[in-house]
Amino acid sequence: MVATSWGPAAASVLHRELLTVAKEFEVVDVELRVLSMSGLQDSLTRGLAAGDENRPDLVIVPNAWLGQLAQRGTITELPLSRVAHLQEQLVGQALLAVSDRDRVLAYPVSAEVFAFVYNPKYFTSPPASIEEVLAAALPSDTLPFACDLTNPFHVVPLLESLGGIEFTSGDVLTWNKASLIELFRRLAPLWKDEGAWRTCRGEDLESLQVQLFAEGRLASFLGGPWLLEALDKTGQPLAVDPIPSLVKGGPPVHSLVSYQCAAVLQQSAWVDLALDLAERLTDRNTNDRLNRLTRRLPVRADAYRSQEAVRSAGTVGFLRALEGGRPLGATTKSLQALDSLAGLLWQLTLRTSPPTVEESRTMLESGTL
Repeated sequence: MVATSWGPAAASVLHRELLTVAKEFEVVDVELRVLSMSGLQDSLTRGLAAGDENRPDLVIVPNAWLGQLAQRGTITELPLSRVAHLQEQLVGQALLAVSDRDRVLAYPVSAEVFAFVYNPKYFTSPPASIEEVLAAALPSDTLPFACDLTNPFHVVPLLESLGGIEFTSGDVLTWNKASLIELFRRLAPLWKDEGAWRTCRGEDLESLQVQLFAEGRLASFLGGPWLLEALDKTGQPLAVDPIPSLVKGGPPVHSLVSYQCAAVLQQSAWVDLALDLAERLTDRNTNDRLNRLTRRLPVRADAYRSQEAVRSAGTVGFLRALEGGRPLGATTKSLQALDSLAGLLWQLTLRTSPPTVEESRTMLESGTL
């Protein structure tokens, strides 16, 4: 059994690929169980009995989970003989993302990264900073910028440009509250526009942002490669660049890169077969097809040297963001740092209006944000 939290369309693609690979191994069937992300995380972290009929053999999980799962003894590390093959085939960053010191904990399958999506008709040249975007002369009904302020993967690059992010040994992420207050201060001009706050918090933000972009009422936003198909259908001019610094003249920033990974459970009765299936998901044709159909980015180094990789300006932009990004380490401390930040940011969804700088400071100091 394979378990995943991928959405219905992506899970269907994954299942087809697994069934194709399984036939080559003369396996009768591969059952795919789709859970919510919280449901999958809960089932793995609370422990699974060896006799549990719903216990999966292989799981597809974010690389940020791997350190904690390995610490609990839930997943098995990859044998060195298999790691040598990966080192020859995969992007180095991908292998780093699934490693905890000298242990490789899973097979990276797909890369996910956010980039700066914008309509070039509103800018004479690619914006060098978000502040430049906020100051641009735009039609009165067009918002300059949107992001998801409850998503650490959106917020971390913005905090980095304010000096609020550090990576200690082992690529463990740390952040400070002062930079979060400064972020709200810098973005305050954006929220003076009616409706701007709604584009930065709340439910189903991606759909709202794509809709506004399609209508020409949103000049730029932070988005992922899974949105390219929908964006191409809008008919609007489209450009994608790595996320720029928040401030004019600010330092380069790095998008956090996350990976979807195939990890084998320690208690599986089919460890070797599960490892074989997981490894095949990194094969050239399988990995390219899987990621093309799920609108994610491949993990093989040769994928970025192919003609297919440069088929559109949008794809190239996301590949540049991936190349210059920083993989989130597969360590418990990295996950705890992100969870801590996410816990504070999530409470923004409860607000119908943006906090002032003073409100932000008070909320942070009191622990209510």
